Amino acid sequence: MVNLMFDDIYDMLNEGILSINSEGIIGRCNKKAKEIFGITNVDYVGHESGRVEEGDIVIIGDTSLGEDDGGLLNEDLKLIGIKDSDMKFGTPFIAIGKLGDTKGGTLKFKDKFDNEGRFRYGQSKYGHKISCSMDFISKTVCISVDNESYECKYIKCIGHIVVICGKTGNVKFYQSAGYTSRREDLKKILCGSYYKSKGDYNSDTKIEGRNIFELYPAETNSHIVEFFDAANNRAPEYSKKLKIINGIPTRCSLKKYFEGEKIKGAILIIEDITELQNVMIEKEYFQEALNSASLSILKNITWKSESMEKVVKHAIKASKTNSTVLILGESGTGKSMLAECIHKDSSRKNGPFICVNCAAIPQSLIESELFGY
Repeated sequence: MVNLMFDDIYDMLNEGILSINSEGIIGRCNKKAKEIFGITNVDYVGHESGRVEEGDIVIIGDTSLGEDDGGLLNEDLKLIGIKDSDMKFGTPFIAIGKLGDTKGGTLKFKDKFDNEGRFRYGQSKYGHKISCSMDFISKTVCISVDNESYECKYIKCIGHIVVICGKTGNVKFYQSAGYTSRREDLKKILCGSYYKSKGDYNSDTKIEGRNIFELYPAETNSHIVEFFDAANNRAPEYSKKLKIINGIPTRCSLKKYFEGEKIKGAILIIEDITELQNVMIEKEYFQEALNSASLSILKNITWKSESMEKVVKHAIKASKTNSTVLILGESGTGKSMLAECIHKDSSRKNGPFICVNCAAIPQSLIESELFGY
């Protein structure tokens, strides 16, 4: 009863808690830790374990060739009938093909993107309506098969893949968070490596009592090796250290626990800081935009006084809004010049800037023009 109560409390925490003993056996792993490490995958209909077989349909959405996709090469795409690909490292691409096919695969890639930072391609192929879209601003890749969509979010880059069974026509595998740790990166899946089950078929959600290296191999998880070394008193403790786990930015604290003077294991406390990092990225973006606007406006204006400096700062902010701007000042102080600078750095910069001398318009007419008839 008491243990059940503590389990509920652990699962309510916003931080992930993972503990192991000195032999690497997992003692506790709460709900948040399972999410971060990619153990829980219940977003879509589950699938059984298996591997890609000849005749299976493969859909790939890779935001950067060779990065976070297991080191995928142009040569690997020949497996799904895509030949003569000469994409450069880091190229985003979408590929649709059938394993074992010598030709007939489809490849689309882009070196440049539209103003909204999106890349999309779709077609009816192999009896299915297939599409893939990448959004480089919201950082999502979505692969759709008929009426079902499989979306993956990422921080830096991702190699997304969905596989349709060539015999049944059903989706037999889709990519999800934590694929690097599970050794299910795009290249391994494409080359026939075994993949684990998901959803209702997944028997790996209960991991307490299992060896941590069984779930997270040492060769692809340096943070787990460090965790294990700390559990054996071979590595130091640390607090609030920034680490990337399964592509997720985290802030981790590592603590050892003892029984008397004997080391018994270690506890890893993990905080997901994805939202914080996104805010920082947005801040940098808007700061760069503000600096760019500042340079654009400042190059046409010279001033010395602090009051004029405040005016220029307001002008920079005004250029990034959609509001009406009222500029007041004596004749000959540069109101029209400032208005033109704001216009040239606004979203309407491609439209005409028309300067009207209000003094030349009769009083009764300008009143009607400005405030209505």
